[in-house]
Amino acid sequence: TYYRHDLIEGPPPKPLFQPDIAIASWLLPYASNFNELLEFCEAAAVNLESGGRFVGITALYTDMIARDPGALLRRDHGHVESETLGWEFKWTGRPEDGMRVESTLFSADRKAQVTLPSHFWSKHSIERALEAAGFEAITWAPLEAASGAPEAVATTKDPMPVGIFTARLA
Repeated sequence: TYYRHDLIEGPPPKPLFQPDIAIASWLLPYASNFNELLEFCEAAAVNLESGGRFVGITALYTDMIARDPGALLRRDHGHVESETLGWEFKWTGRPEDGMRVESTLFSADRKAQVTLPSHFWSKHSIERALEAAGFEAITWAPLEAASGAPEAVATTKDPMPVGIFTARLA
């Protein structure tokens, strides 16, 4: 049995059962400030019992972005992309934790695309929000290609500002 709720719509109503896991796919980049990031984490915690888990995949503000030589030289914008994986991230201003990023995803032939506004938060900021919402035992895992993935995807050395986290409610 599962229960589905879009946390962007606010805290979920009390479900008919007590879930033991909350899952967030690409939710945290929609938080435009730390208070919103905290609200998303609190919304995930509100219906979990003690020991329940919050698992998510999210874009991240990483050292690779913070040290982007192009961004440091230009000081007014930055850009990171992977043609192999079909994405591009652009921002204006100096790179910083919580910065607004235009995230563009491309079709395989790069003829179609969608651009979404998002914010890149560091692991440190996400962990602060999770802990403030009552989570502990926060762990991170890298994004890895599934077995059977196309060779270009499985072997790419392109940067991946993405993380997968698991946190347990205290």
